[in-house]
Amino acid sequence: MKLYLLWTLPLLASADSCGALPAERNAALYGRPTQSSVLELGQAINAVDGNAEADPLKGSCSSTRLQHAPWWRVDLLAEHNVSTVRVTGRGCPNSRAWLARAQVRVGSRRAHDRNPLCGELVVDQVTQELCCQGMQGRFVSISLYNVNSILSLCEVEVLAVPAGQESCL
Repeated sequence: MKLYLLWTLPLLASADSCGALPAERNAALYGRPTQSSVLELGQAINAVDGNAEADPLKGSCSSTRLQHAPWWRVDLLAEHNVSTVRVTGRGCPNSRAWLARAQVRVGSRRAHDRNPLCGELVVDQVTQELCCQGMQGRFVSISLYNVNSILSLCEVEVLAVPAGQESCL
């Protein structure tokens, strides 16, 4: 009898409390990121460069322009079971509020607002981890709704395994 690890309820968690899937990796490193606009050198790819440096002056953060409902998305290029999304924002206290109530979604639709919600980010933490508990999808997005804001991400990690490659117990 084969049992597959499947989770259904998303949780906001501390750094070591999300259940890891066997053989998971940071799938965002191999994906194709994009975002709603670009502010100066804040390209979308900066958020998946493997460098969690929270100082935007060091060139490792993405940033949209000030706009209504900014978003960032990574295409994982195939369906994955996502256990964890770890987001590092800017280290400056004034910039942390930019991520307040940002929604993290995982799903199969390219439209960032049409996929199931993994969770929302909170203020006053540079790095936040959301437990998506095996949510399946090809796209992971982070977006702000109903606000005029800048969305700046210094690193996004998507810990996942390709769908169909879950380990059996």
